Amino acid sequence: MEPTDLTKLEVSSVEIAAIPWVFTQHQPLDANDFIRQAKDRGVDLDLLKLRQLYKVGVLVPLVSLTSQPKSTPVEMSDHEPFSGGTRQDQFRAARAAGQLMDLKHVPFMPRLQFKPPKDCPLGWWNGLLYSHHQLIILPRLDGILARCKYTYRNKQFYPRLPKPDLFLEHRAGWYHRIALMATALEARYLPVLDPEWLHLVNTEQGEYNTYRRAFDPVAMSERLKYPAELVRKDAEELLLIAHTIEPTGGSWSQLLRKAPRDRWKDLKGASRSAMDLRETAEILLRFYEDLAEHGHAEPLEEIPGNYWHPLHERLSSRRETLD
Repeated sequence: MEPTDLTKLEVSSVEIAAIPWVFTQHQPLDANDFIRQAKDRGVDLDLLKLRQLYKVGVLVPLVSLTSQPKSTPVEMSDHEPFSGGTRQDQFRAARAAGQLMDLKHVPFMPRLQFKPPKDCPLGWWNGLLYSHHQLIILPRLDGILARCKYTYRNKQFYPRLPKPDLFLEHRAGWYHRIALMATALEARYLPVLDPEWLHLVNTEQGEYNTYRRAFDPVAMSERLKYPAELVRKDAEELLLIAHTIEPTGGSWSQLLRKAPRDRWKDLKGASRSAMDLRETAEILLRFYEDLAEHGHAEPLEEIPGNYWHPLHERLSSRRETLD
């Protein structure tokens, strides 16, 4: 399946950051967090490789926290749940001060530090944050990382990545756009991905129910400039990729999808990446179904089981019992 032609980012990460409840369910990832998550998925990254991926435009941090105002200040909404971590605290403080920048919409900044400088103060941080949904690009990085070259200077090896080909460049924009959309939508749909359980982080059920009742999918679609037909197309493509990279198959694949979400962390390599793709796709499909309920999309049709379809890969697909 060819990637969608609509890769132009019409909504910036700063606009996404202004949406209430953003980063409340999946915590924002700093560079070291992202490297650790990548390792669990079988991808070997370090701070210098992350900088190279940013330089060639394949994997750009979702947002940069700056020392000077760069954006419109946004105060935390009254019903937004409390913070669950240091990076989220720092993100919210920068959002309120207007100190956020979208690196995707500015030229490469060669002076932007990824590694701590010499004699840096304790607790130094480069202010770069990634979204959990940016992990979905990891299976696509094998080719460019395999062509990494190294130069030796100042008693250290420095990686250098080639310029991405047009297909990877196109794909990278597609993955980034989807990560933006899923980051905006995850607070509403991530807690209800498991049909049997409500999985909340840093909030109570009553607080979430209040937020859920106030959530307007039609208004959100307009705010994100994300029409229903594109939502479904993106989701089905993610499910196709998950099906392609999943190392298990048949009944084992179905069994993995029935596992509770809090046990996915025990999966490694491509199996973990496949679950990332399914999770992001399920968020998009729940959004699509919400739009359909409001009359802004055609309902998802029942897919027969006598042939394979991407929607059979959904986390919520329950075509067979656990037995």
